Amino acid sequence: MNIFGRMSAQVPMNMLITYGMVSFYKSTIALIFWQWFNQSYNALVNYTNRSGNIPISFDQILKSYILTTSAALITAVGLNRLIMNLPPICERFVPFVAAVVAHCINIPLMRIKELQNGIAVYDENKKFLGNSKIASRRGILAVLISRITVSSMGILLTPILMEIIGKSGITANMEWLQELIEMLLCGIIYALAIPISCAIYPQISPISIDKLEPELQIQCLSSNAQYHQNDIGLFVHKHALADEDKYLVSNQYYDTC
Repeated sequence: MNIFGRMSAQVPMNMLITYGMVSFYKSTIALIFWQWFNQSYNALVNYTNRSGNIPISFDQILKSYILTTSAALITAVGLNRLIMNLPPICERFVPFVAAVVAHCINIPLMRIKELQNGIAVYDENKKFLGNSKIASRRGILAVLISRITVSSMGILLTPILMEIIGKSGITANMEWLQELIEMLLCGIIYALAIPISCAIYPQISPISIDKLEPELQIQCLSSNAQYHQNDIGLFVHKHALADEDKYLVSNQYYDTC
């Protein structure tokens, strides 16, 4: 497994990327480079943590990478030109808007098979009911909100805090100290943001049975069903042990949260 694509690399890598995006936003070339670097890293994470149950093809990752990177670059460069006459602080929020647009394209594309085929839903006793496209849409929306939460805390909070620190005079005439503080802030914020965003939604998410497809409703005797919020090919194995059936639920997924 590629070391930079592993989940353990999320904080240091996102610290570096966010620092680059919020520090070098005035230069168009730098803006393009950091948006490209960010989307390239996201593609690496998706590929490294891809599911073994419903594998993601290289073509699918490449298509998502090209569309997402193009959208992020067009958004960033376009917004930068539109806000030229606005207060300078507005420029610092351009990377966030570009990141949100990229997430809205990347996540559905990377999980297109879930949208097409649905994800496994099971009752409160772990009995497999079937695949639900409704549950897959809810799960993907939850992942999207989690990703945007991480981006907002890192890309939005850092410039705001740096603006406050700059006005306080702490870093006056010490540009190196300002850059150091900014990088440390990025690291601290991401160290907090990533677990917080993952905790927004439970891993096993309940869903009212009356919100599922009719064919699944008739199979469930309880009022609630469950699905894995980050499911990429949640699958259920049925094992006959002694006189009873037991269900083993296994999960592999590539999403960060």
